Amino acid sequence: MAITPWTDEPATSKTPKLALHITELRTAVEAARAAYSPPSGGWTPWTNVPLTTSTPALATHVSEMRTAIQQLWAEKILGTIPAWTERGGAGPTAGTPAYATDISDIRYWFNLFESDGIAPPRVFWGVDSLELTNFLVPNGSGGYMDFYDWVKQKAGDVPPAFWGRYFGGPGNLTASEIQYIHGKGCKVALIYNATDLADHMEGGVLEGIQDALAAIALADNLHPPKTVALFANIEAAFHPTAAWMRGWATAMNRDQRFAGSGGFYGHTGNTNFTVPYCAAVAAIPDIMRYNYLWGAGFQGTDTCGFAADHPDWDPYLPGCNDMNIGVWQFAIHCYKAISPSIAEADEDLATDVGLSLMW
Repeated sequence: MAITPWTDEPATSKTPKLALHITELRTAVEAARAAYSPPSGGWTPWTNVPLTTSTPALATHVSEMRTAIQQLWAEKILGTIPAWTERGGAGPTAGTPAYATDISDIRYWFNLFESDGIAPPRVFWGVDSLELTNFLVPNGSGGYMDFYDWVKQKAGDVPPAFWGRYFGGPGNLTASEIQYIHGKGCKVALIYNATDLADHMEGGVLEGIQDALAAIALADNLHPPKTVALFANIEAAFHPTAAWMRGWATAMNRDQRFAGSGGFYGHTGNTNFTVPYCAAVAAIPDIMRYNYLWGAGFQGTDTCGFAADHPDWDPYLPGCNDMNIGVWQFAIHCYKAISPSIAEADEDLATDVGLSLMW
């Protein structure tokens, strides 16, 4: 069964919890109910019908939605819905506004019903770009606007949950830009972009260690927290060796100033990447289990569009360490603006794990 997409995905503390969120959940639940006979006592009724555009999502709305979804879970014998994420697992207090997390919880529970209890990854829409997020581009009305705002507008007025930016090469990320991105309520993903400036990737373990140490030194200047992963940029035409990958992961793992054993941005459907990567996993599994992937490649059509129209999570799997794909680039060359050169961003999805590796 297809998984229902949601408006304003993900809901964040800066996302107004509007009637639309509850109304679309009610519509999805009512459609699902059509396949079953009502339980004893009937289906859970709705409070405030219809909701208006000025009605916030209240505790009573999300609490009755939880009950309604539990009824659907019972039809598929899926057990008991987990505890709420916020408030130590307790439900929201009557008469209070719901949290954005409450909206995300009930969406997730309904998606679990649709997938027969097989947890689909919770995904967050974002982008990556070589261009600076605060670069000025024409707004189409004779003025200018920041590239961030341009992308948000073209994506259906949806703010990205994260923005991947490069450091160590062209389009270098700076501390002031990080402050700008954070001011938008957006996370920053760090991609090291100097790995192709020499033939290091075609070298051995020592070259991999040297590249990792260079990335760590540059990242230290930006002062990210320890939970942030540094992704090495490996384009489709590059030919990294398994030894170089082992060197990168080993140095990252030993340094302990960044998440796990680092990460790789790579085309996980391309043998240039997957053959050496899986060889590295086989050689040092205890280290590579903490190495994360930003997969690139398109299972279907590479289509740019509104954020709400993103595909289901479906990256190419390399055949090893598959669970460690936390970010997926599913479309490239999107949201183009000319000022005077072309500025563009690629579209990505991140799981909860992928988002946790960002700043």
